[in-house]
Amino acid sequence: MFPVGDGDPDFQGETHWNEDIAYVQRIKGILRGERLAKGMNFRQLEKISGMSFGYLANSERSENQPTVLTFRRWCRALGVRFEDV
Repeated sequence: MFPVGDGDPDFQGETHWNEDIAYVQRIKGILRGERLAKGMNFRQLEKISGMSFGYLANSERSENQPTVLTFRRWCRALGVRFEDV
């Protein structure tokens, strides 16, 4: 077995990476849409979620990559099931 990406002719790491980034961007877009549909600003979301204004704003603008647990917390604050995102 080859180490990941090292000589493996079937390795498509960059393709999968791009798909992962696109998936994260889609989740962020859905959460942004939910926030706006509820008329919620970042200060309100900050209070409900317990996450900082800056972190939420930077995440939505794609300046950082939240973890799955962070996405789940964000969803709960918006009243959305993570499984539905």
